[in-house]
Amino acid sequence: MDGAKRLEQAFEKLENYLKDSEAVMALGGKEGDKLKTLMHENKALKEKHKEASKKLDKIITKIEKGSK
Repeated sequence: MDGAKRLEQAFEKLENYLKDSEAVMALGGKEGDKLKTLMHENKALKEKHKEASKKLDKIITKIEKGSK
């Protein structure tokens, strides 16, 4: 498994843990804000990655159809 995939899985595990943990909501101050910001940014990046993957799949499909 490559490093990017392992990192993605680690973030997912952390995000799932933190969603279930009331400790995140109880965090205050700079550290709590940083963590919440990172979680939000990670979610946004996942959505962008998902959209890019769909676009790439469409392009690959068009290329494959054109080469037949």
